[in-house]
Amino acid sequence: MIDLLQSKFGDFISVESLRGVAGSKSSTSRLQFAGGCAVVKSSSHNRERLFYERYANALREHGVHVPQLYWAGIDSDHTNWIAMEYIPGVFPQEQWRNNPAQIRMLCNLHAYCSGPISLRDDATWYRPKWDDEMTELAFTWFEGSSEGELIKQRLRDAQQKSQTLFVPHCCLSGDPNPTNWRVRSNGELVMVDWERFCEGNPAIDLAITMPNLGTEDLSLETQLARTYNRLYREMNNAAFQSDLDFALQIRAAKIWTVVEFIANAARDMDNYPKATIDYIVAHLPAFIPKLS
Repeated sequence: MIDLLQSKFGDFISVESLRGVAGSKSSTSRLQFAGGCAVVKSSSHNRERLFYERYANALREHGVHVPQLYWAGIDSDHTNWIAMEYIPGVFPQEQWRNNPAQIRMLCNLHAYCSGPISLRDDATWYRPKWDDEMTELAFTWFEGSSEGELIKQRLRDAQQKSQTLFVPHCCLSGDPNPTNWRVRSNGELVMVDWERFCEGNPAIDLAITMPNLGTEDLSLETQLARTYNRLYREMNNAAFQSDLDFALQIRAAKIWTVVEFIANAARDMDNYPKATIDYIVAHLPAFIPKLS
């Protein structure tokens, strides 16, 4: 791999570890060469390597901007490796809310994957779900609260209402959070980190683009639903759902994402930021009743 990268970028100079995602089992580094940089990622799981080998080129041709793959392989210790394009530009925080270019790319992804790609019969891929174990793990952060039993019942109700989100309507990025987008020098947005490539309801991807827990008055969720429906209508001559129904699904998906986060954090607290956990625990109970 190094020889290949040196043939492309010149002599190797240095390596820098890049910040990983909470709970991730992968390691990411930036390699500096005389003539440029590359990102090298290693993981015990083969999901992202297979994504780049099987699907990245087709999605790129369909308007989904994905980093260029330079090399992929697996070593004798069964560690998966990918070497890919380094994209230096950070997605500006002032563009995180209802960004049309971002939503168009997600719509392109969903529209393409609803036909040519099906992941449902392949156990390799991430499976979004909300089961009883997730509810119990999430509730550990509320045990001892004066409203503990009410919160547990609300979590159970939200679990039941969320199940339609996991019906395999189309393929999803699975984690298009604002930090998983980069900007090329020509201004193109690029989606990175495809470890959670999966199938489900488009509301899941849209919810993950929203910072924090969304909006109490459903305003941002409704904006996202309207923008997505406009783009979806251009491709399919019909809206995905009514704006209101879709906005409520986006809210339900956002609640699921944060419940999953604190459930995973309950298993492995050391690898999850305490400030994020504290924010979710403080604000989640007020959002759960807003699902209808």
